[in-house]
This record gives sequence, C-alpha cells and structure tokens, in this order.
Amino acid sequence: MNLTFDLAVEGIVEQLPGPQPGDVVCIGVAGPVAAGKTALARALATTLPDALRVDVLSTDGFLFPNAELVRRGLLGHKGYPDTYDAAALRSVVGDLRRGGSRLVPEYSHETYDVVPDARIAGPCDVLVVEGLHALTHLRDLLDVSVFVDADLGLLEQWYVERFQTLRAEAHDDPSSFYASMAAMSEADADSLARQVWHDVNLPNCVQHVAIERTLANIVVVKGPEHCVLGVEVRSGPSGRHA
Repeated sequence: MNLTFDLAVEGIVEQLPGPQPGDVVCIGVAGPVAAGKTALARALATTLPDALRVDVLSTDGFLFPNAELVRRGLLGHKGYPDTYDAAALRSVVGDLRRGGSRLVPEYSHETYDVVPDARIAGPCDVLVVEGLHALTHLRDLLDVSVFVDADLGLLEQWYVERFQTLRAEAHDDPSSFYASMAAMSEADADSLARQVWHDVNLPNCVQHVAIERTLANIVVVKGPEHCVLGVEVRSGPSGRHA
C-alpha cells in the first residue's frame, strides 16, 4: 500500500459498517481531477482482509462516449455532471450492491474514450466507486462517502504532471489520443495542459465537484507529494443508512 494513504485508509476502514450476511458494503470516493481518487480506492481495496471480495468501479466508464458527447455539444465539458450516464451507473451499482455481477464499461485515457463492456464486475463483498461526482450520483446507495481534497494549486500541478506522463507514453503508441502531442516541446505541452485545466477542469471543480465535499462523511486532505495531511470524520449527510 502507498504509505501516503495509510492515515486515510485507516480512517475509512474505521467507519465501515459491521458485516451483514449478503450485504454488500458500498464506499464512494469523490474529488477533483488528479486528486488521487483512483489511487486511494486501490489502496483501500488492497488493505481490506483477503477474505473479502473487493471490486473497484470508476464512474469514468459511465461517461457518454465521445460520439454522443459531440452529438450533444458537450465534448468540451467532459467530466461535468451532465456528461455521465447516471442512470446506467446507478443500475450497475444497484445490481452489484444486491450481490450480482454486471458487464461494465471502462475509460481509456489513451484513447480518450469509453471502452464498452470492458470487464465483468462482481459479485463482491465490498464495492468501492470512485469518480468526480460519485457521491451526488450514488448518495442513497453508499454506506461511506469520502472526498479527497487538496489545494487548487496542487491539483493543477498534479493534472499537468499526469498530462505530461500520458503524452510521454504516447511516443511509442500512435493509437493514443496524446500521440499528436508527443512531438510538442515540454513547455508547449505544459501551456496546453494548464489551458485545459483553467478552461475545463477548474470551473468543473469550483462549480460542481466542490458540492461533493458537503456530502462526504470523511474528508481526506492532501498536501505536497500526495501526502495525507489529515482525515476529517464528520456526521454530515451519508449514504443509504442515513
């Protein structure tokens, strides 16, 4: 497990309800782009007892495909609440929460699009769902609601670093969405990434993702190098047992 997540994982595990026969525990992890939601969800999954079947589901797989986003005039706002098929997401999570299994889509950062029916999810004992708007979309289906928070300046830095990593990896992958940017200078790529951050991700964070924080009963506060500075446990709005 990534040591920077030890404190966060411990705080989340302490809030999990006691196991009930046939009851799937659902944990939602929300937060801004590049905050580390996926890494925290995976760290949590690898920390839970081996006897528990744990599945991690990303809401990114439930973004509308690019073709549909183009048809709706929403491609430039990918990641905003209305760019997700929330009904499909709730249907899948509902079935998994009842102990079933489903074919689920996944999102490819390399192709910048959804891969339909990418894998089978479930059955599981614990379902961790991570995504920008996971708490809003699934509030009544969650047992524990987590928000990963960080300073906006750090989030921008982490987003640029991720963008540069994907661009570098595209040097040897002509099918990658980032292949057309692989030949850019590092400075030009940095400038492009920051433009995307300020034009798309920052407004989404301020206008929409920030709402997720008010729905969380656990807030994980991160600092430089993705270190966890603190874990705030509170009694605010929570999930299906509220």
